[in-house]
Amino acid sequence: MKGKLRIVRVTVLLAVVALVLSACGGGGGQTSGGGDQTGSGAHLLIWTGGGPGGEATKKLGEAWGKENGVKVAVQLVPENLQTQFVTASQAGKAPDVVMGAHDWIGNLVQNGAIDPIQMTEDTRAAYEKLAIEAVTFNGQTYGVPFTMNNIVLFRNTDLAPEAPSSIEDLVATGKQLKAAGKTSEILALPVGPTGDPYHINPLYTSGGGYMFGQQPEGGYDPKDLGSASRAPSRPTRRSPRWVRRARARSSALSPATTSSASSRPRRPPT
Repeated sequence: MKGKLRIVRVTVLLAVVALVLSACGGGGGQTSGGGDQTGSGAHLLIWTGGGPGGEATKKLGEAWGKENGVKVAVQLVPENLQTQFVTASQAGKAPDVVMGAHDWIGNLVQNGAIDPIQMTEDTRAAYEKLAIEAVTFNGQTYGVPFTMNNIVLFRNTDLAPEAPSSIEDLVATGKQLKAAGKTSEILALPVGPTGDPYHINPLYTSGGGYMFGQQPEGGYDPKDLGSASRAPSRPTRRSPRWVRRARARSSALSPATTSSASSRPRRPPT
């Protein structure tokens, strides 16, 4: 498809203030409780969410601990992980490492819960550039990326056997199917009562729109608010291209779209 139709969510390892992971593996370190540990007595406490990912982290932590002579404890926090981490940090009882989404970083930094980490150029080069940008805040790196998740667009091949070459092509095909009574919706997206910028962002940015501009060092510029750009209520030929395209694309979204990603329309969408 034309334009960028993706948004990336990066999951990261966020080190608590002053923790250096290499110190644990190298024979010296500090526990989350503040007691000095040396050699095989080093401990590492990790908080992560529940579910299959949390259980897998337990196994990985155990294997890494055996290889590096470190006792690793992985605790599952199935609900409100970020909030509980901030509260524990303020009470001096935070874990050594917390696993969470990259968009937590701003809040954690403002609450003094995490410090920047140091990476060699070779280490940084081993990661996707976009992943490193995601964990960069105010020009400093605050996390180690370990997964990248993309939003995908599913197509009903029974109704639309040929992949659309663009969003405009998708909308045109969907309108034909809707007019023929073969579908009730052209494009279904999760949209809650307060909106869902995460899922709409690929459509928004592929037309040239943006939320925040970026600074030279890679951080976001809060003074450059793209969504505040003045745009006429009815786009004209003089309107910016992204305004015209976004307006055309919004007509494909059904008002029946709900906040549930698993919601199904009465008839299959394209």
